[in-house]
Amino acid sequence: EPNRATGSHSRWLKEASMDAPVDRSKMRQEAQKPIRLLWPLLKPHKPALVFSLVGMFVSAGGMLAIGWGFKNIIDHAFSGISGTVLRESLLMLLCIVLLMSGAAYMRIRLIYQVAEGVINDLRKKIYRHLLTLDPAFFEQRKTGDHVSVINADTTVLQLVMVANMPMVVRHCLMLTGAL
Repeated sequence: EPNRATGSHSRWLKEASMDAPVDRSKMRQEAQKPIRLLWPLLKPHKPALVFSLVGMFVSAGGMLAIGWGFKNIIDHAFSGISGTVLRESLLMLLCIVLLMSGAAYMRIRLIYQVAEGVINDLRKKIYRHLLTLDPAFFEQRKTGDHVSVINADTTVLQLVMVANMPMVVRHCLMLTGAL
């Protein structure tokens, strides 16, 4: 049941004690439950997820290639051989930046599209479930509180899907590519 003061669900906090040992496997299982619940909502958006991953790979690869481009400019272009090497290196760097920006646009647009679709489907599913509940449920609890909690939680989930998850994946790809 939501905490009336904060509007957050703190069931597991009430159950935990400061003196009790921490069961990490139980915590891991509890943390994975919401992710497992989202998989059915993500399935219809598989093509967009695949293309956004392609965009992430291209964007991360472009970022790594920029370092190679600057290395090439410093090593060869300023050695005094000819101006054509500098021109070709700068042109290649410009192509990499343009490719990266196109991939970033594709990635961001598709991630927003997937997040909007998943959140829309999730809200429909939640409201459909609310309509099946017994009227006594609504007599005991305020309907506005539930709607507020649903809206707040789905907004946070949308922000995580749009900002945090793609950033983690992109940074992992860049770390792997840099090694």
